Amino acid sequence: MGDFLIWAIVGVVAVLLLIAIILILSQPASGNEARQIKKGWQELARRASLRFIPPDKSLDAASVKGYYRGYYMTLRLRLRTALRRDTQTTITYTRIEMSLKNERRVYARLYKKGAFKHTDRAFGVPNVVFGVAELDNRFEVKSSPAEFIPGLLSSRKELYQNLLKVRTEQNVGIEVEGDVLVFEQQGIVTSPDYLLTIMDLLAEFAQAVEHGE
Repeated sequence: MGDFLIWAIVGVVAVLLLIAIILILSQPASGNEARQIKKGWQELARRASLRFIPPDKSLDAASVKGYYRGYYMTLRLRLRTALRRDTQTTITYTRIEMSLKNERRVYARLYKKGAFKHTDRAFGVPNVVFGVAELDNRFEVKSSPAEFIPGLLSSRKELYQNLLKVRTEQNVGIEVEGDVLVFEQQGIVTSPDYLLTIMDLLAEFAQAVEHGE
């Protein structure tokens, strides 16, 4: 009976959390955040010749889509649930997805140093280092094959420079798995200059994966 009650409570909490997320997403897009998204993402779309979809109904309805440097990409917001000891918190991330052809089945993951020190879903993939203190102090890195990530710096100078510009004040990650390259940054990122830097970084990353570097 005790176990049943516990699971019943867990189920109710999960349903209430889901309802809360739906209500948040269904709110009309208004206020300062919506204005910032419209201004920043529309300017990004103009500079990069992409399509901007405004956040008319909700913030997560906004997106920027199209081909950038030969790769199809989508910029949007994503809500993620952070589990803590006694609470669950919904956190907004800015997410860029870029399609690529990963014929070698390369796996790589870079994320803010210490962000996943207690949990890490990439079991079995070794930790590696860049061998450059400026980057190794900012990022945890996983790579398969192990030599893929360290080899990037010698062949991709632009990628190295753009990695130094990634903001690590909040959680941030870059991951390639299968035929999708994903960038996620905690918070709502609207700076067109910064987003273009990240898009250039992802395009360089995608080229390295495809070209076997």
